[in-house]
Amino acid sequence: MKKRIAYSVVMILLIASMILSLSGCGQKDASDQKGTDRVSTMQSLVAVGRRTLGLRSDGTVVFAGYSYEYGENDVGGWTDIVAIDARWNWTVGLRSDGTVVSTGNTWDREYEVRDWTDIVAVSVGSRFTAGLRADGTVALVGAGADVSGWSGIREISAEGDHIVGLRTDGTVVAAGGNTYGQCNVNDWKDIVAVAAGSDHTVGLRSDGTVVATGKNTNGECDVGKWKDIVAIDAGYLNTVGLRSNGTVVIVGDNSLGQCDGVGKWKDIVAVSEGSYLTAGLRANGTVVAVGDKGYGGCDVADWTDIRRGSKADIPIMTRQTQGK
Repeated sequence: MKKRIAYSVVMILLIASMILSLSGCGQKDASDQKGTDRVSTMQSLVAVGRRTLGLRSDGTVVFAGYSYEYGENDVGGWTDIVAIDARWNWTVGLRSDGTVVSTGNTWDREYEVRDWTDIVAVSVGSRFTAGLRADGTVALVGAGADVSGWSGIREISAEGDHIVGLRTDGTVVAAGGNTYGQCNVNDWKDIVAVAAGSDHTVGLRSDGTVVATGKNTNGECDVGKWKDIVAIDAGYLNTVGLRSNGTVVIVGDNSLGQCDGVGKWKDIVAVSEGSYLTAGLRANGTVVAVGDKGYGGCDVADWTDIRRGSKADIPIMTRQTQGK
């Protein structure tokens, strides 16, 4: 009974906090800053390789595209999911209680996340899986980077053999492979979001401009003229940005049509960039995708009710424990 009363009190306080936030009234206290503000958004749309995954508003997951026969698309039984990420041959989902589920290959132990708790965000590199804990530290399994000394992290993004972390003060830390300078982010400041590509890294500044470092063979780092950007993502040879008016900009490789028509998209609220696909989530919960059509990764026209990731999706336990 005491637990039920405590839970009810917490929910009432959360609802009151959300109302104040929406109305522009009130001041954020320390526990709120360390809780819901720990993570910028929760990923609900993932384009990766030749497949696309979407998180429905009911917490289930849908996919379209190629299967590498490692079980990476065995997500039909997943429920209560609030965020997803994936790479070529495995998929990871974050549950609302802060635990993590995964499916796919186990070559480098990147699958071994079942014992994780108190996780508020997940991200997947080529050979590792990373989880952001509620206390701002990062868990990592697989063959990857050393993040054991990281703290004060509010967002993570992994791709290729490197991982990037956004600190609460707007600075950035990176670890892992740095062959092309993709980890050269130590001097970045005033950053509000980060995205790791295979061999490059992108950062969104608070003024809506974008910075990038790393491999630029196909112009994937040519983002210096972008303005009014509110979200970013990076893939193998591309970078995509979402403007505040719901339109999209993209740079990089177009050998498989992954840039075709993207500039004409409208009413977009989230974007995802894969190796051969680009996907956008519309405000009405439908999805558009372009790129390699040979394996069905763009067959998302009938998807509906795909969730728009937000702070409201962050596991409730985070908001309860961060202020302690």
